[in-house]
Amino acid sequence: MKYQSHLALAEQIIPPSGEWEPSAQCWCVTRLAEGQGYWLSAEAARELNAGDVLVLSPARKGTFRASQLSAVSMVYFRFCPDLMSELLTMSERQFFDRASGKGSQSVRVLPRNHPVAVQFAALSVDSAGRAGLLLRCQLLELIGRLFERELAPPEESEALALSATKRIKVLLDHLTEEEFLNASCDELAEYCGCSLRHFSRLFLQHFGVSLRSRQTEMRLLKARRLLAETDSRVMTVAAACGYRHLGVFNALFKKKFSVTPTEWRRNAALNSHENGCLPDAGTSPQKSSGRKGSASNGSVVTEK
Repeated sequence: MKYQSHLALAEQIIPPSGEWEPSAQCWCVTRLAEGQGYWLSAEAARELNAGDVLVLSPARKGTFRASQLSAVSMVYFRFCPDLMSELLTMSERQFFDRASGKGSQSVRVLPRNHPVAVQFAALSVDSAGRAGLLLRCQLLELIGRLFERELAPPEESEALALSATKRIKVLLDHLTEEEFLNASCDELAEYCGCSLRHFSRLFLQHFGVSLRSRQTEMRLLKARRLLAETDSRVMTVAAACGYRHLGVFNALFKKKFSVTPTEWRRNAALNSHENGCLPDAGTSPQKSSGRKGSASNGSVVTEK
């Protein structure tokens, strides 16, 4: 594996007046350990002080700038929903897909006394003494607490409804993405207690595409992420996403993204090199910094 940026803590040091442009490939949860700065975007400027937490969706557009008085130390981690197919339900995945594209909800600032900020502070301080698995689980718990209200389960009255329309919603609330990808249309229709034709119509109304099209899209999105995040062979990535034949996988991938898997990986590597590499895996934060431009105009710090 080239690097593991998902659910792994890293540290970023930004010089006075320096700027940081976090990668927009995943959700990014950042805590200011020391210093003061601002999240700058076309809409507004948001001030952050030591202890505050900045939550950025993949849809955000902006940059973080440190104050002129002192350097800023930031601890952060990324969360990639498309790498959580065995854990997230279909409804949860839908939520993150929708939230990722909403510009109005792309940036959230939590004050230092917010429960999530307090919990993140404790993890940041004690991360070196935690096993990798335990730390990843605790970072995932932070994500759950961040979106606890939005991801609340349906009311019992809705879960007990007998109509097929209600049942398909309940199904999506309990079925993980991996289970969904491996299920047939017949199996899902039987679960919902309706005919195959009726289920197909309901699914089309809910998602706007057929079941097969949705499953294919999700497999290819997972493959795209694995190609960028790992050094695994293309054939291995194809198998991990449910494709036994490399030729079929290559054809579907190119039809969806207009490039072959190999071309996508090459372009992702070039972009990573130009914008700054993602941090190495680790159970404790790793320091990284870099500069663009002259010191008199302020430097731009990109991820290493």
